[in-house]
Amino acid sequence: MSNYYNIDLHKIARTAIEQYGFDFFPAKPVIDEINALDSRQLLDNAQGGVSDLRELLWSSIDNAESLDLDQLEYCVRGINDEIIVKIAIADVDLFVPKNSQTDIYAVCR
Repeated sequence: MSNYYNIDLHKIARTAIEQYGFDFFPAKPVIDEINALDSRQLLDNAQGGVSDLRELLWSSIDNAESLDLDQLEYCVRGINDEIIVKIAIADVDLFVPKNSQTDIYAVCR
C-alpha cells in the first residue's frame, strides 16, 4: 500500500493553478481590499448559515474546461472513520462591493 501521508497537496494545487492559467496570488490591491473587510461583520450580516472556512484545504470540483473555481469540496475522516464532505459555493457578490478591485478580479477569474 502506498504511503499517502507524503503527498504535498499544496504543491499539487499550485501546479494545477499555474497549469490552467490562474493566479496563485491575487494582486496587492485585491489582497489589501480583502484584508480590510471585517469578516465578522460580513458573516453576521449574511443569511443562510454562511461560515468562514478559509483555513481548510479546499479542492476544486469544477471540470478542467471551467474558467472559474467557484465550487469547492473539502473532505476529512470523522471520528467513526466516516468521510465528512463539505461543499463550498463562492458568492463574491455577498461580501464585496460591485466594481471593487476584488469584484473586478473575481469577474476575470
